[in-house]
Amino acid sequence: FGWSLGGPYALVCAYKLPHLVTTAGTIGGVAPFERPRAIGEPPSIVDRMIISATGPVRNALAIALTAARYMPESLVRWSLLSETKAEIDREIIGQMSVAESTAFLYEGSRQGGLGIMDDYAAVGRKWGFELGEIAQRVLIWHGEKDLLCPMTGAEYLQDHIPAGKLEVVAGLGHFLLHRKLGYVLDELFFENECIEN
Repeated sequence: FGWSLGGPYALVCAYKLPHLVTTAGTIGGVAPFERPRAIGEPPSIVDRMIISATGPVRNALAIALTAARYMPESLVRWSLLSETKAEIDREIIGQMSVAESTAFLYEGSRQGGLGIMDDYAAVGRKWGFELGEIAQRVLIWHGEKDLLCPMTGAEYLQDHIPAGKLEVVAGLGHFLLHRKLGYVLDELFFENECIEN
């Protein structure tokens, strides 16, 4: 499974490796950005800039992302909280230690910002396959209060993946895995057991 912008990577695995992947999952994921209604997704200005950046802007953002690994943890945490609009997500982040809530940035930028730019660019351009070509079962979880990745993307995945099944998780937002990881893993394994039996 893939969380957030990791969702498309789980989907391409299901498409390209059907002999290895029986069930895929996305959590708070996104749909292809060239589709109708995708304008403005994700709502974060920073994410939209990184996804669409080219040329000198891309290089400048890569430098900024490289420099971000030297920012103090407290500043990174403040920035994360200020970008997070859903109250439930801010509550979940607030329950983490400063180190736990900021580790993703330091690890993601450890080898420089160009890798981050490449990851975003891959998700922002055509994925190289149609969702309708995914034959495997795809479980789609999306928090009803997710304000980072809109519900329209999850609904689009369900509508266009033949064996796609959307579950809207009540009361949670983008960070639903911090409360539902065990449930998600159980569901994925249960689906696989059903397929094998």
